Amino acid sequence: MNKFLFILIIFFFYLSNAFAETDWDELYKSSEPFGSKLMHNIDPFQDEDNLHYSYTPYPLLRISTYLYYKQFTIAPGYYQLTPRKMNGKYYVFFKTNGRVKFIIPVVKREIIPATFYKKYMPEPKLTMGQKVAKNWKNFWYKVFKDSGKQPPPASFVELLNLETYFVLKLYYKEHCYYTVYKKVPY
Repeated sequence: MNKFLFILIIFFFYLSNAFAETDWDELYKSSEPFGSKLMHNIDPFQDEDNLHYSYTPYPLLRISTYLYYKQFTIAPGYYQLTPRKMNGKYYVFFKTNGRVKFIIPVVKREIIPATFYKKYMPEPKLTMGQKVAKNWKNFWYKVFKDSGKQPPPASFVELLNLETYFVLKLYYKEHCYYTVYKKVPY
């Protein structure tokens, strides 16, 4: 009976920690900016990433407000978000026109469920003509091989508006990358 009670207490302890609120303030303070700059602000692995795709595989984000991360001020505009592992840590590159503008550290990284994209990003509804064209294209590419370009991997971007912070959730392939920004510069 004591073992059962002990296991039950441990289960409730882990269950309460699993649903605990994330302390974004602590994660923001403990994160450290990228230590150095990239040569000519060019992502060193960009060509390797774009090799197998007809266009960039990374999501595009439009920001309509200023985001503040420590000494950086990210102005409103369009940014291509690229998750990268550099020096053993994960970062999100904010790129414009192929140049890296900002490198923001990832404060939290999670594996997402396999059904996430099917559930939250359903397939677009096609008209009858589009269905016929898609089936014809698929049949044609089975008979004659394609050039080898692949469709880009699944991705999704979400910006959470909290009381004093913005939390950017970047879903790319099977991971979710969290970055935290302040609403005011101080």
